[in-house]
This record gives sequence, structure tokens and C-alpha cells, in this order.
Amino acid sequence: MFLSIDGLDGSGKSTASEVLADALRSEGREVVLVEHPGKGLLGRTCRRLLLKEGLPAALFAAAFMSAEMLLGSSRIRKAECDVIAVRYTLSAMYLPAPMDAAVFRLFSAVMPRPDAMLFVDVEPEVAMGRVSSRGKELEMFENRESMEEVRRKALAVPGVVPVNGSGSPEDVARRMLAALRPFQ
Repeated sequence: MFLSIDGLDGSGKSTASEVLADALRSEGREVVLVEHPGKGLLGRTCRRLLLKEGLPAALFAAAFMSAEMLLGSSRIRKAECDVIAVRYTLSAMYLPAPMDAAVFRLFSAVMPRPDAMLFVDVEPEVAMGRVSSRGKELEMFENRESMEEVRRKALAVPGVVPVNGSGSPEDVARRMLAALRPFQ
């Protein structure tokens, strides 16, 4: 099974994905968890660019993340186990229109297609509260206006399965697991 999990920054997608991966492993399944941007050079560069402002920084951040995802897609194709990708093709929704739809279509055409696309859904105010509580510098998309737009666009993508992101990571992971049942 190949699963993508997206959501706003602060939605709990990374933490709940780790809990989900552990739950699947407890069923005897082998699971690889891949997160974008990652810890390699491309991911670190992307994260640095996300701390800047303006369209050039946004486009370069998108380019570095896209390159990382495209290079890593062979790992997903070759995997002989379950793969959970945190931030995947729906990350294109952070781009301005009409680039968002074009990049999403490109990603969908050239990268492995997930069996299920989950979107951990929380209100932008909740996401902003969680992000602010981290005490770190905010990234360019970590503001209410951007989060509202990204949420609206991502939930409008055909095939996206929204998962309520409220509660503990264990609660969210249980909802993810329930949402996956039809795809297994």
C-alpha cells in the first residue's frame, strides 16, 4: 500500500503518521515513512527558503522540494512494503494559481500514485495555534490567509480523503486507519 498524507502545517500529519506507521507495524507489516522536505541537502535548502518572503523564495522552495520528491520517487516505486509519504503531490496547492493545478497534474503524471490521499484537516486557526506554540520562526505559508487557501484547494482535489485532525495523534491515526480500510 502506498499512502500520502498531507495537511496544513500544524495539522499533526507528521506525528499522526508516525503513530499510524507504528500501528501498521504492530500488525506485522513493513512500513517506510518518507517526509518532505527531508533532512538531506534539497530538503534543508527548501526549509531555509520557506523562512524567506516573496514569490522567488516560494518558487525556489517549490523547485527544491519537487526535485527531492522526484528523486525519491524511485524509492517508492521499488519499495516492497507499505510506504507513507508525508507531504506529497498535494503540496502543489501551496503554489499560486494557476501553477498549483499544473504542478499537481505534473506530479500526478510522473510520480507514483498513492492508493489513498489523506488530508489531515484542521481549521486554520487551530493549525496556526499549534505552529505558534512551537516557538520557531514562521515559514512563509504559516499564516491564516495561506492556510485557508491551501485547505480550500486541497480539499477540492478529486480523490482526497479528509481526516479530522482534532484530538491526540493516536485519535488522528485511528481515523486515518479507518479511512484506509476501503483502499486495503
